Amino acid sequence: MEAEGKPVPSAAFKEGHVEADGFRIPYIEAGHGPALVHLHGAGGLRLTRGHDLLSRHCRVIAFEMPGFGLSPENTRTQSMPELALTMAEAVEKLGIDSFNLMGTSFGAKTALWLALQQRERVLALVLEAPAAIRPAGAEPPSGPPEEMARRLYAHPERLPRSLCMTRQCRPRRGSWSRGCAGRSATPTWSGSWPASQRRRWYYSAPWTASSRPIWGTSTRS
Repeated sequence: MEAEGKPVPSAAFKEGHVEADGFRIPYIEAGHGPALVHLHGAGGLRLTRGHDLLSRHCRVIAFEMPGFGLSPENTRTQSMPELALTMAEAVEKLGIDSFNLMGTSFGAKTALWLALQQRERVLALVLEAPAAIRPAGAEPPSGPPEEMARRLYAHPERLPRSLCMTRQCRPRRGSWSRGCAGRSATPTWSGSWPASQRRRWYYSAPWTASSRPIWGTSTRS
């Protein structure tokens, strides 16, 4: 499939779903080779050219986490560790024992918890603009949609304005809010974490898998 002579991202991806932890969890998949699981950001599942490039070398599985996109409202999940356990079960239901893991923004926070919980299964970890790691005293970004896009993306003009995957994405009320570019997409869960849980980010047992955090809005060759 092409538009104006250019390949359309996600054209090769096929949709499916798994039943895990009481949720029906959609996913899209393409490619062959080592499994690469991707967890999306707070804006929901949105494929890019990067997914297509990765699918040339890996079996890419991108999940839509419970409470996002067109999935039912998620009023049950109460913490990030709980969401990570749900997603680990979803991966297991696909028959995948070990895998590479990539998370974007909010999804990077989930991926980091999953990797801590499933050390023996995660071969490598990539955290893209991770929401979990901020300098001390830093405030989360805020502002109108146009300003948020400018601060978070190198090329905000390339963002789709109305589509997530191939379906219209509708914001809903509930424990997780969601939306596409140009709409509010901030997780509204505000539970407090005990100090013992917060310390686990920094004082965990030895981590042996290859890990790479990625930040920035500048394009470099």
